[in-house]
Amino acid sequence: MEEEATKVIRYKTVIRIFVVSAVLTSVCALPTPAQAFSITFDLSGLEGVVVDGLTTGHVTKNGLTATLTANDGVLNQTSDGFGINASGGSDVTGQIDNGSGVTEFVTIMFDQLVTLDQLILSSFTSTEEASLTIAGGSPIFLVGTGPSIDIYNFSTNNTVPIGQSVMLAYSTGNGFSFDEFTVTSVESTTIPEPATFALLGIGLAGLGTGYIRRRRPLRHEWTTPIF
Repeated sequence: MEEEATKVIRYKTVIRIFVVSAVLTSVCALPTPAQAFSITFDLSGLEGVVVDGLTTGHVTKNGLTATLTANDGVLNQTSDGFGINASGGSDVTGQIDNGSGVTEFVTIMFDQLVTLDQLILSSFTSTEEASLTIAGGSPIFLVGTGPSIDIYNFSTNNTVPIGQSVMLAYSTGNGFSFDEFTVTSVESTTIPEPATFALLGIGLAGLGTGYIRRRRPLRHEWTTPIF
């Protein structure tokens, strides 16, 4: 009977260890602190080459995929800039403009949650204006300053969720070149923290101690004195 009772206790203890281990692991395996890092897509360089000639093009950099789409014609990189080559022709192919009678715009979607940090435009004088819409918000109107590049920095709360987009459109003037954009990607992993393993060890140790303490009285109870 002692042996059977010991087996029952051992079985119950193993079950408890298994259940508590699972609970501790699932509860304590919290995500590690999110790591944010900036990624720049150079449309006047390599990233522009990847999507050149496509209506919709995907370009991946540092694990983040951006999907660019032209509303008319195809995306186009030239020695003078990056823009849209409209299907109707008669426009400046390396710019976002309305030379073909269609107001051109580029939309960008991402496969991760990002914030829009910066845009760089060129061929953008004080007579030109662009319209920027972030994740369906109110349009932001950008005004050029001269023939060289114009850099526009944005606050960190310009979040672009998965499924939402950034839209850069022609507004007034002769158009502009879309040279570069920078976003911050936020990633989170679910690797248990060191504290998780420490807590798990404490729980298992406590169960083991309880098992030993519970066995000793039972073994003493079934022991027959020897004279």
